[in-house]
Amino acid sequence: MIRDRLRPGGLAITRAPTSRVERTFVAVFPYVASYGDFLLGSRDPIVIDRERIRTRLADPAVQAYYDNSRRGHRVAARTAHRSGAPKMFDPSFDRSTIVDINTDLFPRDEFNIPPPQQWWNAVPLARHAR
Repeated sequence: MIRDRLRPGGLAITRAPTSRVERTFVAVFPYVASYGDFLLGSRDPIVIDRERIRTRLADPAVQAYYDNSRRGHRVAARTAHRSGAPKMFDPSFDRSTIVDINTDLFPRDEFNIPPPQQWWNAVPLARHAR
């Protein structure tokens, strides 16, 4: 639902506490930038411009906006200050290898229910990242 509501160039941001959440996000969005447990997803190519992010974070109007949401500020700052390039996924990534994704509103990740056996046999995304 989020992907379909994004404006051109829009980004969805989520935390991925489990590999199942990461697999689901990569299965849904054609473009994903992964910073470990922090994911950006889009229908359009993602460009990470650290200098632009730092400049925007320094703007008093942006700081005032984030004062109401310290968590939002931390997420933006993590993107700006992470070392190294994110793991990137684009439409050429073969998503047919992704198994055990969340397709309902009650993800078992959040309820600590043990996953089915096939989850343990899932292909780790890290091996396929570009």
